[in-house]
Amino acid sequence: MPCVCGSVKQLALPAEINIHFASLQGLNQPGVFVFPMIAVCLDCGHSTFLMPITELRFLTGRSPIRNATVLQKRPYDNSFRKA
Repeated sequence: MPCVCGSVKQLALPAEINIHFASLQGLNQPGVFVFPMIAVCLDCGHSTFLMPITELRFLTGRSPIRNATVLQKRPYDNSFRKA
């Protein structure tokens, strides 16, 4: 599938992305790790990926954390624990 720039020169790469909510209210929200394949255009750099369904449901609030890769930072603590 061509890129938004029209190029067909794309490369699929594995990635690790930590999604977190912006703003001060987001500081107490857990981060969500996703491990998608990213399609990168080698001409313009435009990149796309599909969000795995378990992480997507967590982000939209339609599902508990079960099976999603979510790390929660405890308030006033620099250590992390897996939720």
